[in-house]
Amino acid sequence: MKTGLRPEEAYGLHVGDIDLSANKIRIERAVSLGRMKDTKTHERQYIDLSDGLVSLLTEYVDFVKVEALAGNLSEPCWLFPGREGGLVTEADERWHRDLFKQVVSAAQLPGFVPYNLRHTFASLLLSGNVPLLYVSKQLGHAKVTTTLDHYAKWLPSGEQRFVNLLDTQLEKLGTKLT
Repeated sequence: MKTGLRPEEAYGLHVGDIDLSANKIRIERAVSLGRMKDTKTHERQYIDLSDGLVSLLTEYVDFVKVEALAGNLSEPCWLFPGREGGLVTEADERWHRDLFKQVVSAAQLPGFVPYNLRHTFASLLLSGNVPLLYVSKQLGHAKVTTTLDHYAKWLPSGEQRFVNLLDTQLEKLGTKLT
């Protein structure tokens, strides 16, 4: 939820795609149905990571590296490997969806799928007045209008009197226009 990634983009992450010192992840591939493919926009993108997520990922990357060594691999490749240690397969994807469903049910939450976490990411940022352009870039949308089409209801309602900002800004400039 804290990245806004599509599940297939997460499956396509290599350990080396994470730059923990810069709080960024490079997205350049996706994995679906056990096959590697281009991202939806066919472009490389970089997304920001929160400080809290960097802390969690630091621990997780160390865990993945230890697991790789235990499996006689010199370096782990996939950040989220399949159950056999390699590329996530179609069976792994089904297993993840079933596991996710069990966790949601055990937490007594209304039913939803992993992709809904992407929507949560966008709606929380937009309802917190984060600029639409930034959210669109984080989601990897090729056009900001795509973000607007899907998430406009989460933008501030416009009931505030933002027009008073003009007076404040003009006062800062030492200009008084009527």
